[in-house]
Amino acid sequence: MATETQSSSTSSPSKKSWKLITGGIFALIMLVGIGGYFLFGVVVHQFDYSEGYRAGKIRKFSHKGYFFKTWEGEMVLETTGMAQEVFYFSVDGDDTNTIKAIEKAMLDGSRVNAHYEEKFKQITWQGDTKYFLDKIEVKP
Repeated sequence: MATETQSSSTSSPSKKSWKLITGGIFALIMLVGIGGYFLFGVVVHQFDYSEGYRAGKIRKFSHKGYFFKTWEGEMVLETTGMAQEVFYFSVDGDDTNTIKAIEKAMLDGSRVNAHYEEKFKQITWQGDTKYFLDKIEVKP
């Protein structure tokens, strides 16, 4: 009878340690997965898929987001038909010269030529689009 109480008391700590080990492994897997996702975003954002120019007028430009504040905008492209084509873009928050130039062009209603870089993938904390403006040339 004494051996029954010893075996039941020894099996309880091993169940607790097993739960602790599996919980630790699960937490480690989650941390590696989340860290890998952020690392993937940083690496992918460094390389461009394409680059080019768009011409039009800035219609909207705002700094938005709950956790990750990003600069987002809309440009109405110059077309010959009745339908307006809208180009959605993002701007790197560290590029203050481009941000100021876009704000000024939008407030003046000026036509702009914008240079953009298209990234491989849209990453949430970097912007709402894959298109990032890095140069603005205001036209009269």
